[in-house]
Amino acid sequence: FPQALRAYVEQGGGLFLGFDTSWFMKSAFPEIAMHADPVGHDRIEVDRHAHVIDTDLEVVKEHAALGNLKIGTRYTPMWREHMVFATGPKGTVLMRNEFGDPVCVAGTLGKGRVVFAGSYYGKDPQGPERQAYLSALDWLAGAK
Repeated sequence: FPQALRAYVEQGGGLFLGFDTSWFMKSAFPEIAMHADPVGHDRIEVDRHAHVIDTDLEVVKEHAALGNLKIGTRYTPMWREHMVFATGPKGTVLMRNEFGDPVCVAGTLGKGRVVFAGSYYGKDPQGPERQAYLSALDWLAGAK
């Protein structure tokens, strides 16, 4: 299955790996990102695959996958927990949590694009969270 995802992206596809999605298989895109266990802080739910809980997220890099969000934009996600990633050499960290863990990483491979998003986006995200989510989907679909 990871090989099929990789082939899809290399041929020009866009792939959004959100929340737990990246934890159910070995990363098909280790050069962009792979899941990581958060360490060094106390807001972890180990029984939930080491989710980090109750932290704000902050934009650390302006990127088309975040639309017009500026560096330093902070928000409290509507879902209280998120995943974190280890960034590969072709990955760009777009957002971090309060501990500095990468929570959103984007990259390109071949003709395609990938976003690893540690957040869980519910039915109707609002504010910066909504812009981040919808802009990531636009970028993956090929928007500039």
